Amino acid sequence: MDKEKKLYYENATNKLLEQLDTMKMPNEEREQAKGWVRLFRESFTSADIRNATFGRKIPEFKYYSDGLCKASSFAFINAMGSKSWALMYIDAAYWAEGPHVYLKHLPSKQVFDLTADQYFNTVIPYEYGHYIHKLDKQDMLPAMRFLNAVEQKYFR
Repeated sequence: MDKEKKLYYENATNKLLEQLDTMKMPNEEREQAKGWVRLFRESFTSADIRNATFGRKIPEFKYYSDGLCKASSFAFINAMGSKSWALMYIDAAYWAEGPHVYLKHLPSKQVFDLTADQYFNTVIPYEYGHYIHKLDKQDMLPAMRFLNAVEQKYFR
């Protein structure tokens, strides 16, 4: 990945961390969320974690966060608890770049998108998003693989 894209990625990570400071939540919860954001964003740069997430060796994507929206959003909710967070989905029928999964912080009603930077300088139409109440087994598998790969790389 070239220098400009790496800088863009680092800036996107910093914006996510700064956004957490604007959300109404206890300090302990905020620090926990920041920890998960840092860990997940670092994990996106790992080819091993990407390959484990998708269950096969895949070519390098244009941006680190490409293709990891559903897995990382689901993993984030699992880590943080679903009381304050909701999974959101933009169907490809409403957006040519979609589908796309992201989070919504319920107390502040803010969109929180761990992988928005995969759409380099593209406006994401969050107004078309709707709640995902439950992931099916096929959707959960990459998320569980992602969590397992992160755990193996950083906690063992």
